[in-house]
Amino acid sequence: MGFFGRIFGKSDAEVTRKAKEAIRKAERSTKEHQEKAAPFRRLSSAIIHAASECQKRITPLIHGDTADTEEERLVREMRCLFEFLYFFMHMTNREAFSKLGAERRNKLQEIICPDVAGVAVDSFMEHFPVEKKKQVRALFYDRMNAADSDYGSAKEWLSRENFAHCVLGRLGFNVDQAIGSDNPEIAMKSVDVACAEMRSSNIDQLVEATRNVIDDFEVSKYDPWDDPSYPSQHSE
Repeated sequence: MGFFGRIFGKSDAEVTRKAKEAIRKAERSTKEHQEKAAPFRRLSSAIIHAASECQKRITPLIHGDTADTEEERLVREMRCLFEFLYFFMHMTNREAFSKLGAERRNKLQEIICPDVAGVAVDSFMEHFPVEKKKQVRALFYDRMNAADSDYGSAKEWLSRENFAHCVLGRLGFNVDQAIGSDNPEIAMKSVDVACAEMRSSNIDQLVEATRNVIDDFEVSKYDPWDDPSYPSQHSE
C-alpha cells in the first residue's frame, strides 16, 4: 500500500480513480456553469459595446476646446461613456421587467451590473490603485441608480413637445451636462447615436435569451473575468 493508501486506507489505484472522477465532475460542473453564463456575458458585452460606440461618436464634439489638458479630456470621455452605460442599463432593466418580471429583472441586474461597472472603470483607470477604482465603482453604482430612477419617471420615450422630460431628451441633457459642454448639438447627437445603437444591439433579444437559465443560475459563482474573450481584464 502506497502513501495515499496509508492515509486513506485505500489502494493507490482506487484513490487515483476517485481523484480522477472528482476532477471530471468538477470540470463538467465548470463547463455547465460557463454555458449558463454565456447569455449574461453576451448581454453585458452588448451593453458595453453600445455605450462605447456612442461615446466614440460623441468624442469629436467633446474636444472642441483645445485648451483642455489630457486629463480633462479623459475625464470628459469617461463621463460620456458612463452616461451612455447608465442609459443602456436602464433600457435593459425595462426590457427585463417587461419580459421576465420584477424578480428576474432584479437578479439579472445583480449579475450584469458588476461586469458593466468593472469594464467601465477599467477602461479609463486600469493602472490606478485598487482602492481608487473601488471608490469610482461605488460612485458609478450610485449614479446609475439615480439615472435609472430619473429615466424611469419619464412618461414618454420621445416627445417633441416635452423633449426635456422624455427618456431620450433626458439622455441628451445628461450627456451634455456630464461633460460640461452646454452644447445642444451634443444633446441631439447623443439621442441619434443612442437610437442607432438600440436598434443594432439587440438588447431585447439578449434579455429574452436569459429566460431559460436565470432561475437556476448561481450568482455567487459568476466571474466573467475567467473568459479571455471578455472585453477587459480583472486587475484586482
